[in-house]
Amino acid sequence: MQTETLVSLISIIATIIGSTASIAYWLGKKFSEIDKKFSEIDKKFNEIDKRFDEIDRKFNEINKKFSEIDEKFTKIDKEFNKVHEEIKTIDRKVESITKATQDQLEFFSEFLGFRGIFTDKDIAFVKSELQRLSARATNPLTKEELKRIRELIKKDELT
Repeated sequence: MQTETLVSLISIIATIIGSTASIAYWLGKKFSEIDKKFSEIDKKFNEIDKRFDEIDRKFNEINKKFSEIDEKFTKIDKEFNKVHEEIKTIDRKVESITKATQDQLEFFSEFLGFRGIFTDKDIAFVKSELQRLSARATNPLTKEELKRIRELIKKDELT
């Protein structure tokens, strides 16, 4: 009976060893499949990382372009400010010229009144017209009016 028990025991152990070996083989195969899938996942993550790196590079390029555009807008803004200041300077000069012209014309109308060529009513009319015209336009005189005034100024005798 001992031999039979020993043979039974050996057969049970052999069966257990066979089952264990087969389970170990099956588990090894499954683990290798899992490792393979993890490798594929790692590969995909690496591809995604490369894509993100490319996206980051493109965003950096876009940021660089925006910085260049911002610099250009800053330069343009400075130029506009310069132009605006120049226009304001020109406007002040034109206003000064307009005022000087108006003052000259008022002087000549007063002078012509003093010489008896214009009456007080004529002088008041000329002044009011000068005010009205200069309020409407930078140069209130037409070319013909300016020419006539120059002719009057050049005359030796005012009549």
